[in-house]
Amino acid sequence: LNHVVENLLDMSRLSSGVLTLKRDWHDLGDVVSVAIESLKKTLSHHKIVVRESEDMPLVRIDFHLFEQALSNILINAAIYSPADTEILIEAGISNGQVFLRVSDQGPGVPATALPHIFEKFYRVPGSKPGGTGLGLTIAKSIVEAHGGSIKVQNRSSGGAEFAFCLPLETQPTVPGEPTT
Repeated sequence: LNHVVENLLDMSRLSSGVLTLKRDWHDLGDVVSVAIESLKKTLSHHKIVVRESEDMPLVRIDFHLFEQALSNILINAAIYSPADTEILIEAGISNGQVFLRVSDQGPGVPATALPHIFEKFYRVPGSKPGGTGLGLTIAKSIVEAHGGSIKVQNRSSGGAEFAFCLPLETQPTVPGEPTT
């Protein structure tokens, strides 16, 4: 219930334009760790695998909101994937962008639903009861508010893959030690 209420409040704030990003430099691995920890119970029946490039830069994001976007994707992966299957989270750099991908081993998204998957209140026909159809809309809105993009595709090996892309920004410089 808390998650549903939080999604409704976030959607209201995003739609009204009153949501202000509190962006700072963060390690994407920290966002992933916090999301996994906060969803420990939801993800407990899955094998969570995290792969992060060694040369990952910092990203300038609103930590809480970005963690919410990732959590919404992870919740869907857990709901729509059979127990004891793997959910893979990958982070890296490609084509001048930072990416974060979540892949599952569920049935994937029906081809007719792919164009609608990020629409407000949209639920794939035949979905398990209990959702509001806002989680993916909120994830998309949050990623886009950060200047990024999100897409979904079905994996050739089965399952769905959600990918966030953020612009690669110039990294902050660490101030030098004062000289004496």
